[in-house]
Amino acid sequence: MPDVPKLKKKAAELELKKQFDKALAVYVEILDSYENSKEEVDVALYNRVGDIHLKQGNVADAVDYYEKAVDHYIDTGFYNNAIALCNKILRSSPANLTAHHPDDRPRWTRDFNELGCCLSIACDIISDHASEVCEASRSYLHSFAGRIIAVSHE
Repeated sequence: MPDVPKLKKKAAELELKKQFDKALAVYVEILDSYENSKEEVDVALYNRVGDIHLKQGNVADAVDYYEKAVDHYIDTGFYNNAIALCNKILRSSPANLTAHHPDDRPRWTRDFNELGCCLSIACDIISDHASEVCEASRSYLHSFAGRIIAVSHE
């Protein structure tokens, strides 16, 4: 396993110098090193690589990395992070949902129903004094679901 903190620092410095291709190469090297390791992957790197691809106009590549992060966040129970990245995917590539057949859509859209159920159940079991938080979560969930449906019908 390479010295990840050192490589992250190098990649960040390359970004500051606007050497995005070189920074991407370093970040991808880090991500690749996790494949042969038992260490937990730094999911934020998928988001960072996606952001750089987006900055360079490579929307499809950005979405690929965002979706990898979403899958990992869902697998590890970080649903808020998954939702935030799903929103980023929708903002950067609204047509992404319509590019897939319903049975071959990205995993994060298939898992959305499961995520919605988890949020709804969590709201039902939270004490009464937190009902405002539950309503805000439900409102956000319905808003997000409405955007997915609207985009998929365009």
